[in-house]
Amino acid sequence: MTTTPLPKPTQAVFYQLDYLTNRLKLEYLVCLLDAEFNPVVLKELSAYYRKEVTLVGGMNEAFRWFVGKEDVESVQELPDGAPFAWKCTPRQGKGNLLKQLPSNILSTCQTLDKVCKNLCAAYEQERSLSLKVAILAEFMAIKVTCHDLFIHGRSPEPARELFHKNYVAIDHTREAEYVQKVLEAPFDQFRLKNVLSYAMAHGIDPVACLTGEVPAIHHFRSIFLEKVRALLEKVTELDPQEYFAWDNYGICNFVEGPVFMRKTITERSATVLALAWQTHDWDEKQTCSSGSDHLARQVFQILFDHSSMLAGGSVGYFTDPANKALLMPPLKRALEALEKVRSNSEDLLKECE
Repeated sequence: MTTTPLPKPTQAVFYQLDYLTNRLKLEYLVCLLDAEFNPVVLKELSAYYRKEVTLVGGMNEAFRWFVGKEDVESVQELPDGAPFAWKCTPRQGKGNLLKQLPSNILSTCQTLDKVCKNLCAAYEQERSLSLKVAILAEFMAIKVTCHDLFIHGRSPEPARELFHKNYVAIDHTREAEYVQKVLEAPFDQFRLKNVLSYAMAHGIDPVACLTGEVPAIHHFRSIFLEKVRALLEKVTELDPQEYFAWDNYGICNFVEGPVFMRKTITERSATVLALAWQTHDWDEKQTCSSGSDHLARQVFQILFDHSSMLAGGSVGYFTDPANKALLMPPLKRALEALEKVRSNSEDLLKECE
């Protein structure tokens, strides 16, 4: 199996990214339970989506405006609903989701900016294409793949259907035809995000696509694997500053979760997840939900699961005192667990100095 370990200084920076992104998810939820909303911004959100405001699940702009972004997401789709291209356009109004944004949120966002710049620098300094792809993949594993596997992998179908599960809509029954459409899409960070996260959520290590070491369990995806390799050989054409952005594309993980921390920092997430897929008992009678949950937990320690909110995380849900009393204790426990991650990351950074 391809391992391609990341350099120790890069591992340390990823540990910071792991901690900060998941802390921000928890801080967002705590703020929704504690803070006062901006009614003008809620009205804008409702008008934009033409429905009741949902703060967890379905409205990425709620989080974008919470962290100070002044835009809306625009995703171009193919006729079958698959995402084809992505961009942000200016919003109509202005102002933050909350009347007053706590100072700790701004501090977390600023530190995340610095961490992403450090990852971008590590990527640009690396000369090995395999290591470049490994860095790209680990960033995406933290940013999106855990979300894709843990949230989008859920359904009552038999677990074997996970092979075909449409996590990020890059799968298609007529795969050769669909892949050709994907090749016609703009080669940007959004397209690479879809390809990398899809591959890892299906137990494929993107680095293995370069070396041709993808296990036989995925032989039926040969067309897809060939196209992945072709795309990865072009990654140097991308602007790394746009790719290594925590607050750009892929915001869904912040509003839908889960909150997690990786179980290992010395092994890459894609490597561990690929092994989990290869050793999983696919003949065991279980559902996609239990299967994806099991696979995700081989790589990620789940600290908080948003799933109970996804069906109705409205403003009313978060302003209900009963829900605050129910949610605050597990949120605080998750924050305490993340503080241990921060302590470990600081020790690792000192070792790398």
